Amino acid sequence: MNNYITSNKIAGYVGDEISFGEALRVDVGVRYEIRRAEWTVESSEPTGEDGEFGEALALQGFQWGNGDFTRRDVYSDDLAASVGVNYGLTDVLNLYAVGSRGYFFPELVSLTSGAEIGDLENEKFLQVEGGVKAGSPTISGTLALYYTELNDRFAADPRVDPETGVVTTVPAQIGGSQTFGVEATAAYLVPAIDGLRLDAMVTFQDHQYTDYTSGDNDFTGNWIRRQPKVMLRGAAQYEQEGFDLRVNAKYTGKRFADEANFQELDPYTVVNAGAGYTASFAEGQSLRFGVHVFNALDSRGLTEGDPRLPPGTSIEDQPFFNARPILPRRVVAKLTYNL
Repeated sequence: MNNYITSNKIAGYVGDEISFGEALRVDVGVRYEIRRAEWTVESSEPTGEDGEFGEALALQGFQWGNGDFTRRDVYSDDLAASVGVNYGLTDVLNLYAVGSRGYFFPELVSLTSGAEIGDLENEKFLQVEGGVKAGSPTISGTLALYYTELNDRFAADPRVDPETGVVTTVPAQIGGSQTFGVEATAAYLVPAIDGLRLDAMVTFQDHQYTDYTSGDNDFTGNWIRRQPKVMLRGAAQYEQEGFDLRVNAKYTGKRFADEANFQELDPYTVVNAGAGYTASFAEGQSLRFGVHVFNALDSRGLTEGDPRLPPGTSIEDQPFFNARPILPRRVVAKLTYNL
């Protein structure tokens, strides 16, 4: 099939930083963008049926361009804005708040499926975050609340018909989502052990689809696919006299692989580790040997399910589950010489 896309964009941005005394700072920015595009896409039809081009399975009933072209002009424009406020309570304690309104234009490649498409709105998102930041020579941390909202979500995922095996892509606007969350981070330089730093992060969030429909299915109130409600991360690193050692662990909570929340993905933890030694020479030259171990404990888990299955499909009815697993343990050794 023959597809042709031409796109032109023009955008303007203005921003400023305003200080009110030494304690209060405000950052603002506004961006306006226009996109004009033209695309021409050729329709297709089954070709090669009944062994016309041979007996091989790959030559049976494949799709081929039929010379019937659809042409369309696409125009999109929108406005994005952001505001950030930072207020210093003391030398080590700050309050902050940020908010932004943005957009995504409909993806042009997804509009070339040949399906009949009506007028599409831009995806619009709103993000708000606020909290407190603290920092001293040995310890620092943040505590933040956040809210994210997405409306007029555009979807154009390829779907496989379980009966025929044919892959089709039908773009549509299927609703939105919202997320409330709280996140805390901390970093600590251990005074008793020179060169040792500890880091930690904890995230708890509640998310769901809003006014979300796909075909005859209503997924409003369901979990957003692939998104956990709990995430934890811890890390330790040590650097002293050319030697360095790093260990980190990340926990990802339960998720669902599909909008219908039929396909549950179990939580998993991945631990990575690395060590190395750097020898320094004259004129700033150095030689470093390092070893990195990914998934050191050889944990098992699925990062996502099969996005090509139609919404609401039960994996128990499928011959196999085409999910994406965590890669097994692997070791990489590097030797680097810096001139």
